[in-house]
Amino acid sequence: MNVEVPQTINEILAEETGIHIGDGSMNYYEGHGLYSLRGNKITDRKFYENHIKKIFEILYNADIRLREWKDVFGFQISSDGLVKFKNEILGLPLGKKIDVSIPQQIMENNKLAVACVRGIFDTDGYVYIENKNGKPYPRIEIATTSGILAAQIKEIINRNGISCSVWKRIYENKNWKPKFTVSVRGFNNFKLWYDIFGTSHPKNKEKFQLLKNLPSC
Repeated sequence: MNVEVPQTINEILAEETGIHIGDGSMNYYEGHGLYSLRGNKITDRKFYENHIKKIFEILYNADIRLREWKDVFGFQISSDGLVKFKNEILGLPLGKKIDVSIPQQIMENNKLAVACVRGIFDTDGYVYIENKNGKPYPRIEIATTSGILAAQIKEIINRNGISCSVWKRIYENKNWKPKFTVSVRGFNNFKLWYDIFGTSHPKNKEKFQLLKNLPSC
């Protein structure tokens, strides 16, 4: 597929880069670039149909075809130009996303960094409402196997006035990589996240609206 690549990095591209960091993969196979983006076929379907498809039309003039693979939903594009752009211009890795990180040109611009974190959150994050002393208590969390990425996300969240923590889980199975979880807790931090980062994912929007309407908010 022939795609048009952006000439500048704007907030839409920054968010899409975050989505790629969460759900994307790319590499060259027999000399041809192949890009894939896949999520859960049940919980992510509307997100792909109503948001991601439009983003790829705006950014790359690409009419992507969404489909199912077993328990995942998404698309793949055979495009040397798209893979080259993401790898050589943005610096995103080919193959396994070991120690994947937010591109420096996005990190240096707060608006772009916020948009990128939103994309990561909508693919690798979730909103959890726990019971604390008999009352609902919100947690926003993002999980990743990249310690570098976790530190970047924490930095971006902190510089926007939101407190958060990062904890590391090491598994007994030596073949499993440690998992880093960035955690934002409490109603005050939730309000700030809602106003600054927000979400583009339908399932997160529903939980955000539920929390927003609670008396504690």
